[in-house]
Amino acid sequence: MTSEMFAVIMAGGRGTRFWPLSRRNRAKQFLRIAPGGTLIQSTVARIQPLLPADRILVVLGEDQLDEAARQLPGLPPENFVVEPVGRNTAPAIALASMVVSDRDPDGVMVVLPADHLIGDEADFRGVLAAAGEAACKSSVLVVLGIRPTGPDTGFGYIEVGEMWAEESGRSIHRVGRFVEKPTRERAEKYVEEGFLWNSGMFVWRASIIRDQIAMHLPELQSTLDGIWNTAPGSGRSEKIREVYPELDAVSIDYGVMEKSADTVVIPCQFGWNDVGSWSALASVWKKDEQGNAVRGQVVTMGAKRCVVSTDDRLVALVDVEDVIVVDTPDAILVCRSTSDQKLRDLVNLLQVSSLDRYL
Repeated sequence: MTSEMFAVIMAGGRGTRFWPLSRRNRAKQFLRIAPGGTLIQSTVARIQPLLPADRILVVLGEDQLDEAARQLPGLPPENFVVEPVGRNTAPAIALASMVVSDRDPDGVMVVLPADHLIGDEADFRGVLAAAGEAACKSSVLVVLGIRPTGPDTGFGYIEVGEMWAEESGRSIHRVGRFVEKPTRERAEKYVEEGFLWNSGMFVWRASIIRDQIAMHLPELQSTLDGIWNTAPGSGRSEKIREVYPELDAVSIDYGVMEKSADTVVIPCQFGWNDVGSWSALASVWKKDEQGNAVRGQVVTMGAKRCVVSTDDRLVALVDVEDVIVVDTPDAILVCRSTSDQKLRDLVNLLQVSSLDRYL
């Protein structure tokens, strides 16, 4: 690979679907949900055999900086790319691409969410290396597509097009199209037709994503170009703080990937879990014979397929099925397993009900 590779870890999310454990000052990526370290620590550790610490960037909000620096002491302070306010993934990636371009104008960016779990980490790094080689050789945007384990309605899907290339034994295909989160019926059809899940993990050269953003989101790129051209050094931070709140909040998927003619996908099967909600932990935590996944001191009697998290107090379940119970010092959540996607709405309700002290 002729260009240097950089990891850009997207860590600005709030993880509201993990309330009440996740809070404003302790978002999901900073929680110790799975074995090992916190989710963001695991993400950094997973990529370090491929990249040195000085080429790992973390994009996050101002109020998350202290916790991230505490959890990731091995990263240089200048590698924390701070957003004054959250504006979804397109502005975050655009901002990171400017930082990477300062170090290597043609550097390869590996864009990774901070809160995913990977089973076969060696295979994962092999996929990233292959994607990096492909990005070096051509002006493509590479997305990692996950082979579905079932018709899940919580993910976007990718239609796999014609074979485009092979790199290090990995097949790379043109993207037929991206589709949003489907109904159950459509998800079943997509799985039958060989669609892949959109993992939200991407690989491209910094110069190429800047060109693509300039083409599809011209106002965003021109704003950042103006800052970099007129406010060098420390002046950039002040200018970013001034203009960033005015940027449109748009995802990289909607703003660029769905519109670009230069997208390719690598089918992957390395064991992936986006840990999107409490119910996802049923496949992460060890389960008992009745399918209950628990953490902490929990006693069950006749309970089936429940997810329970408690730190200090005993939680006892009797003759209940498919429920989630999360016990924290100041709040308790009880909901059906099929309703955990509504926690974002619950967090909004707490905010408008003058209960934001619990956020």
